Amino acid sequence: MYPAAYSAIKRAGVTDSQLTQTYGDAEASVGTHCPEPGTKYSAATDVTSTSSPCTRVHRLRMEGFAAWSRVPPTFSAHIHAVYAGTPVLKQSLKNQINSFYQKRNGLANNAIDTICPITQAEIDAVRRVQGGGGGGGGSCVAGGSYCGGDKVTGDPNTLYRCNADGKTATVIRSCAHGCSVNSGRDDSCRCVAGSAYCGGNVIDGDADTLYRCGSDSVSTTVIKKCSNGCQWNTGVDDSCK
Repeated sequence: MYPAAYSAIKRAGVTDSQLTQTYGDAEASVGTHCPEPGTKYSAATDVTSTSSPCTRVHRLRMEGFAAWSRVPPTFSAHIHAVYAGTPVLKQSLKNQINSFYQKRNGLANNAIDTICPITQAEIDAVRRVQGGGGGGGGSCVAGGSYCGGDKVTGDPNTLYRCNADGKTATVIRSCAHGCSVNSGRDDSCRCVAGSAYCGGNVIDGDADTLYRCGSDSVSTTVIKKCSNGCQWNTGVDDSCK
């Protein structure tokens, strides 16, 4: 896989064992998974489906993949995803991405996707990556926070602060649970849903406040202000002193 695509698919929560096809020339794929021109990788990836396939499809779309849930009887159940930030694309994949922008299914019939209907927010996320937002170093906003690979060059599981030059970045922290690329706001480290954290430990926030990690593993809510300070604990939730 193209390195930025691999980083993005990991951020979407897909494990290596859930990748069913990247590069390949199976007859049924009609060339979709053959390498991109002049490369040794394909921008198309097939992923195992889940009991809630549209949830996985949405996460992939928000990371820059034109993605669809393929279902029987036409297909065996799986998710087909094309990374829009790949520098070189074969024409068939360009056509699929353009079909996605029209909220269509990327197939020969080019019908509206009714299995996991495509939203404008998902289209915007894919367009940003195709425009250069997800391919590594680029133009970042000074003072903003970015995961490596999202406008700044670096480890996709590390959070960086964009420097004043708008090109280089400084490490904020390594993200033990992965780094989340957030639309319309600073990127952030992921936290463990339901766990309690002092501000500055995994999550951003006031160092003397205890927060609860939300169900999306990104958002937080205040538990309480710690009058005697907040204590970082190893192996268990943080707590007020």
